[in-house]
Amino acid sequence: MKAFLITLSLSLLLFILPKKTLAQITSAKGVILEKGTQIRIALAVVTNINNKQAVGSNDMGFFQVKAKPGDT
Repeated sequence: MKAFLITLSLSLLLFILPKKTLAQITSAKGVILEKGTQIRIALAVVTNINNKQAVGSNDMGFFQVKAKPGDT
């Protein structure tokens, strides 16, 4: 009986959880550098091709964009 209640509870949780939680949305973070140097690029645009979200790098070249595993 106890195992049945645990299984039932877990099953109900899976149906209640929002789809975004199950989709493993995360973020990609990085810094943009000039090729061949260590000079950071400010105000560059980074685009996630899969979800079409674009973000700009800050004045130090850092960026953060929403992504899922396997995005490019």
